[in-house]
Order: sequence, then C-alpha cells, then structure tokens
Amino acid sequence: ISVSQELTKNIKNKPVLNLSHGIAETEFSPDEIIKGDYILYIGGIDYRLDYDLIESLLKNFPNKKFLFIGKQSCNNDKIFHKLFKKKYYKNLEYQLPIHFKKLKNYISSAKICIAPMKTNVHGNNINHHKILQYLALGKPVLSAKFIDYTENKLLVEYINADDAIEKMRYLLNNKENIDVVSNRIAFAKQFLYQNLILRTERFL
Repeated sequence: ISVSQELTKNIKNKPVLNLSHGIAETEFSPDEIIKGDYILYIGGIDYRLDYDLIESLLKNFPNKKFLFIGKQSCNNDKIFHKLFKKKYYKNLEYQLPIHFKKLKNYISSAKICIAPMKTNVHGNNINHHKILQYLALGKPVLSAKFIDYTENKLLVEYINADDAIEKMRYLLNNKENIDVVSNRIAFAKQFLYQNLILRTERFL
C-alpha cells in the first residue's frame, strides 16, 4: 500500500494499492472567515522550498500579501534568511503553525494557494500534502509540476519563474469559471477517509 503510483511503479507481480493522501469530510467547509486578501502557502518552510521563485513573486506583486503558515526549519539558504529572518519584503507575512483543524479557515479566505517546491529535491516532484486541502475548498493552486496531478489538469503548473509570474497575474486578474471550482472539490472528495478505508478493505 502506497501514497503514490510513482513509488510503486517498479513493483512487479505483486498486488499494489495506491491511495494518495486522504482528507476528512470536515475539511470542505470553514468554521469561520479569516479577514484579509492574501496568497497562501501552508507547510514546512525548509530546504524543500524554491526561495528564488518566492522572491520573484514577492517582487512582481508588491501590492499582494503572501501569507506563509508553517514551521521554519534550520536552513542555510541565503534568500530564506532574507525573506523570513531579515523580513526584507513587507508583503510577506509569516505565521507560526496553527492547529490543523483551523487551517481550512485560512484556505477558505485565500485568493490563491501556492506550492513553490523545488522539484529536484527527492520526493518533492510527486505531491504536496496540503494540495487536497486547497482543492477541497475550490482554490486555484499555482504549483510546480507534480507527478500525481499531471493527468487531471487541476493545478496551475509552471515551468519556471517567468511562467509562474505570468500565471499568477492571470489568476489575479481573471474570474474563475464555477465549473473549474466544482471540479476541484469533486476531485478532493474521492479521497475522503471513508472512501480510502473501503478501498483498503476491498484490497485486503
């Protein structure tokens, strides 16, 4: 049993069940509304993030607030220190980790969610754990290319910093189609815990 087909693709002649990540039914609606207009990242703030890209976004959208929520880990990246320690950019706001059950409230109020991962770091190009939470609330996700999402076209994927900036600008300046929002939510519902449990029982 695995969380990604990418991790089991070389297993031959044995039964395999790929479940991806799971999500609780309570994650599809917020408990409260967080006031603010921001672009959101939730997760570890460590060596896995593409700080060059993050800095480019901050520079190109100086009037947009970027909210990062998560634990900061020991990191020797110079741009990390510039962004999160020296607080060079005023449009970057950092918040310490909060209880998992409260994250949906911040996601619900976000304009766009981002997953600016370094895809050359082992495992980083497969998935990002918070994406299901983003999709469960219908949010557009600007991200690196993840293997687990290449076929469904649910993410707004970029190939480099210039592409990310262009796609961010498009998302900010254009109203989304309601069907696109509904498709994200429907996709996330496939991974409800009760559905994954049923699939596991059938597999066993």
